[in-house]
Amino acid sequence: MYKLIFFDFFKTLTPNVYFSSFPIDVRKQISQLLFKPPNNELWEIPWMSGRKESDQVFEYLSCNINYSKEDIKAITIKGLEKIEWNSQVWHFSQKIRKEVKTAIVTINSDLFHQKIVPYFQLGSYFDAVISSAEIGITDKVVLCKMAAQELIDSQEINQSLLIDDNRENTESFMAFGGHSILYQGEESFHKQIIKNAYLSVFAGN
Repeated sequence: MYKLIFFDFFKTLTPNVYFSSFPIDVRKQISQLLFKPPNNELWEIPWMSGRKESDQVFEYLSCNINYSKEDIKAITIKGLEKIEWNSQVWHFSQKIRKEVKTAIVTINSDLFHQKIVPYFQLGSYFDAVISSAEIGITDKVVLCKMAAQELIDSQEINQSLLIDDNRENTESFMAFGGHSILYQGEESFHKQIIKNAYLSVFAGN
């Protein structure tokens, strides 16, 4: 049924996120400084779209939390190197490759392609790895379409599946003509795979 399956990265393939290696109180500060309105318009969105580099983000954070720019960078990268995987999704992504093309499509910063992709050799585990900062676009559907153009006939998007923890992304992808699974945890994901007759054969451990 499917010719291509897209996987989101943070919170879908992995439960880890940026700055998870910092103490919880510092993470709350960072979240407010980067990801909460109105600061997200000034920092998160430009960072994820490639209009701001990580060094600029670390410099900004160092002016607002009790860490140097160098320490913020080192702790952040060390945390990214300790990424763990959501085992059901990861196992499925590797098993399904025998039958269909797979791609990571992620709204992510320059650190993703600079550090995460080479460290975990993600290009060896997926047919394509596309991130928003690399392309300069933060629209998940547009990024999926670009991956489809690379891997299959882009006119066959109705034969593709997006697995993503963001409901807005899954709904937008379905409106575009594709199929989707909203990732809501390992148990829920396993049940959704079992319900899908085509995918159930790949759900085993």
